[in-house]
Amino acid sequence: MISKLISFVILCLLFKDCENKEVFAEVGSMAVLPCTLPPQRVSPAVTWSNSKGSIWKMQSGGMRFYSASWGSRVKCPHKQFHEGDYSLQIFSVREEDAGFYTCTLETNNKRTTTVTVTLRIIKVSISPPVPLMGQNVFIQCSVSEGEVMRLSGATKRWMLNGRPYEPQDSSIARRIKRDQNMALRIKGEETMSGNWTCVVNSKDGEGRASALLDVKGIIQPPSDNAQVYAAVGSAVTLPCVFSDGLTPSNAFWERLENKTTSKPLTLPPSFSAPSPSLSSGDKTAAVNEVSFEDAGQYRCSASVLGLKTQRRLQLVTAKVEVEILSKEAVELTCRLSDPSAVTKYKWIYTTFDLNGTEFTASVQTGQRVTVSQTSGGQWTCLFYGQQGLLGNVTHHIHNMEGQWGKRSVRVSHNAVLLLVGLTLLVLILLFVLIQMYRNYQRRNKAFQFLALESVLHNNSLERELDERSKQRCRSTK
Repeated sequence: MISKLISFVILCLLFKDCENKEVFAEVGSMAVLPCTLPPQRVSPAVTWSNSKGSIWKMQSGGMRFYSASWGSRVKCPHKQFHEGDYSLQIFSVREEDAGFYTCTLETNNKRTTTVTVTLRIIKVSISPPVPLMGQNVFIQCSVSEGEVMRLSGATKRWMLNGRPYEPQDSSIARRIKRDQNMALRIKGEETMSGNWTCVVNSKDGEGRASALLDVKGIIQPPSDNAQVYAAVGSAVTLPCVFSDGLTPSNAFWERLENKTTSKPLTLPPSFSAPSPSLSSGDKTAAVNEVSFEDAGQYRCSASVLGLKTQRRLQLVTAKVEVEILSKEAVELTCRLSDPSAVTKYKWIYTTFDLNGTEFTASVQTGQRVTVSQTSGGQWTCLFYGQQGLLGNVTHHIHNMEGQWGKRSVRVSHNAVLLLVGLTLLVLILLFVLIQMYRNYQRRNKAFQFLALESVLHNNSLERELDERSKQRCRSTK
């Protein structure tokens, strides 16, 4: 039967009243097999058949017959007959429906027109059906052709969420184009989730089939190395949310040395682990009081169905640096731990009236701004990236005078200490000099006493010698 049908198709192509068309249909969809004639006064006899026999038939008198094997899956709308349209509709298309179909039209003048239609069924399959992040995912586009000749000369391509998908590896791209089933292997990632569409183009038309890929795992943050911005002194949450239906176990957070290495560092002192009150799939942590040094890489890890799932994020901290230029002016600098994603800075100066109502008094651009210390109010630095606002950090001006006062007090205090120190040093030197002078005086007085004592001693000796000599003279007489 198949060989006869193929022979018939080949022969009918040699005649003028024989047409050959090609139709693509996705599994589960409705296929429309075209068969038209110019409008006729009397409806012709219509017969639709394939290699397995008759499918749908209508006699010239209007009597219709259905094949029991097709049942309600086929229909030829009679409302279109007056327009010469005898197309066959096939509902809930199956892979086994692929093949050759013939539409035979016989008018009252016994003229027969035959239309052949090649139905090709396209199906996209994904394995495993619900992959986890990190798993290999196989996506295949198969074209069921039944007993017809293999599709040749057609172009095949993939689309993801309505956009053309081209693998980064050129060798994989070439293999996809050569592969009849367009097999594609990808790494399960959140960015690969979405609607995958296989597009097949041939000289007679285009066919499409789609399948939804839902990669389970960590959905927040949506990708590795997502940046979270926080002002110094504020609180910030570090998101780690798993897909619905997943129950992660052994979840933990760690701080990494940098983007390229996995060497762990100590978590910040104000780090808060995931709360037990959160849902089973929410492992979000927090830093309750951010310091500028808390910036860096953080990683959330957990086990899901025996597979380790993890996601990195980068905490970027922001602060306002103050440089005192004079007693009247200071320079404010918007400082980020990692400004690589920042494309623009904006400063907004706001003041408050007695009722606490806020007024925007000035807007400036640039990373630095020079302001007056006596202006009061607050300056807020907003920093933007390519996708819009990234974050902000605020500084209150009333703190500036206090800083200048502290600096003045600190300078005065240092001067007093220096003066006291110098005074003590002078007093000590003066005391030493006085002591040296007193010692000198004492030594001089001691020398004077010794000389006088020597003179008196000599006089005494002379007197004693004189007396002795006198006594000797008397004794000799």
